[in-house]
Amino acid sequence: MKHPFALLSTLCLAGCQTLSYKEPIDGERARVRLASQSSNVVVVRSYDDATCEVNEQEWMRLRSGFLVNNSPKRLGLPLWHFHENGAKEVFVDASHPFRALFIGEELAPSGSTITTYRCGVPVSFEFQSDLAYEVEYLWDRQSCSVVISQIESNGSPALRRLTQFDSRLSEMNAKCLGAFKKKRLF
Repeated sequence: MKHPFALLSTLCLAGCQTLSYKEPIDGERARVRLASQSSNVVVVRSYDDATCEVNEQEWMRLRSGFLVNNSPKRLGLPLWHFHENGAKEVFVDASHPFRALFIGEELAPSGSTITTYRCGVPVSFEFQSDLAYEVEYLWDRQSCSVVISQIESNGSPALRRLTQFDSRLSEMNAKCLGAFKKKRLF
């Protein structure tokens, strides 16, 4: 007889690949580091539309710590200061907007109860071909945000902050709330 925990563990091991994104091999591409310093798992899902409804794909999982089925991915971008599981560097198609939803989750035990904290940030940004970027998810139990910076390498490398997205709902990202609330195994 199989125990439910063993079955759940098997499903998690099989389904927790940390990089499932397929990079473009040619055309207009930007080099992008997606990152998080969080010790909790952060899931990055992409969409073909700004409402987070069309063609949902899980790109990767990030965590500043151990990850099952980790697949490190680096392109050699400068200014790396992340745990090996906390960031992945990939080529991203720059011919259309990058639309994604970053979701972090924390389980906080307190006595006999467990409280779950979740925070999601919808992002829509147009990368320029042949440039390098850092997209960092910042976690806090009260809020979360995603900061997009360009990695400049004129002489000594530097990050130039371009924009920031946060978890507050607006007219532009309100429809992404459905994707955030969608029931998943995480």
